[in-house]
Amino acid sequence: MSSNVEVRDGVALTQLGDTLLVIWREAATLDRWNYQLNRIETMAASRAAGILCLTLIAGLATPPDAAVRQQMTDDYRRMGTMVRRLVVVPLGDSVWIGVVRALVRAILLLSGHARRQRVAGTVDEGLAQIRAAAGPETPTLRELKAGLVALSSALGLTLPAAA
Repeated sequence: MSSNVEVRDGVALTQLGDTLLVIWREAATLDRWNYQLNRIETMAASRAAGILCLTLIAGLATPPDAAVRQQMTDDYRRMGTMVRRLVVVPLGDSVWIGVVRALVRAILLLSGHARRQRVAGTVDEGLAQIRAAAGPETPTLRELKAGLVALSSALGLTLPAAA
């Protein structure tokens, strides 16, 4: 599977099979969220079984404000099973990880889709959770790791050694 990395305003993403890989380097603004949302909806439109999404949030980003959190909640609720597994991995120190984990869980809980969605503690854990929901179009672990390396390189970030 080839990797076509797209970078826009501090967010990089790539589609590999039925999986969307995303890295956020900058704050979660409505424009950045809509950029990711557009790709999710475009991918899911052609996949009855839904898609997988692995999102890494760098410690350089800041949490979304209340308006963006509400929009994310509404969008996840509306999408329903279009995203059969969403895994979010906060990168950074323990305080940042705790903040991101709490916000993501709240958004997903309020959307009604917390059972299919996860917050992972490490990149490897996030990859394992994506692979656990794999389908025929899901890339291999090696392909997923290569995609994350390409995204991080495009954003000028260094992933933890395990990735």
